[in-house]
Amino acid sequence: MKKSVSLFMSALMAASVFAGCSSAAKPEQTSTSNTSTTQNASARLVLGEESDQAKKVILTNKTGKTIISVSLQPSGDQQDPVNLLKNERTWMDSRQADLYIANKDQAVDNLELVIRTKDGQDEQEYRLENFPVHTIAQKADLILNGDILEVTWDEGGQTQASTSQSTQPAETTTNTDSAGSDTEEQDPSIQDSEQEPIYIEPVYVEPDYVEPDVDNGTDAVEPDVEIDPDLPVEGDGEYEQGTPDDAYQEGME
Repeated sequence: MKKSVSLFMSALMAASVFAGCSSAAKPEQTSTSNTSTTQNASARLVLGEESDQAKKVILTNKTGKTIISVSLQPSGDQQDPVNLLKNERTWMDSRQADLYIANKDQAVDNLELVIRTKDGQDEQEYRLENFPVHTIAQKADLILNGDILEVTWDEGGQTQASTSQSTQPAETTTNTDSAGSDTEEQDPSIQDSEQEPIYIEPVYVEPDYVEPDVDNGTDAVEPDVEIDPDLPVEGDGEYEQGTPDDAYQEGME
């Protein structure tokens, strides 16, 4: 009997020791998980001002480009856009960022997200009109579909997307060589007006010649000539036609 009690007590003590060890291990796992979450949060960029009223969205840059500027403000706002990337930081591709949407901006229906990317010396600007501030999930991806900026997220196992209506990126290049070549290009209408005139050689057309009919059997009609009555008429006795020698002899006499 004493031996059975001893075995029971030993088993009970072993069970208590095992339970104590497993309970001591749990806090260590929780601590490791909290540390990992803190490290991931510190690695993300911060866009905007963090506050209790601000809406937080974790955006992942999947544009394939390096983003150097991010702004979120009402569409058509005349004020200069505020770059949410502070301290001239860059948002590398595949990196996450915490976007904080201010309380006043959450009431705006036509927010516009504008990003500027840089590739070497070339900079490009893309716009996303009607940013889905009310429907966007806590995690979303920022992508480029050609030249169209989109934001996508998963909701109920389905991918939701918000696409800008603008299909053309804004003006953008700092390449001085390309700018110089553009200024030298002339207006095609001016070039056309300065072309030399085209000379068209005139074509001579010979008129049709009609030979007069001389065998028509009619008498020729002499033209009317008016004769001065004071002039002497040959054969009337007053006009004699002499030779040059006679005139010479008369002059000598």
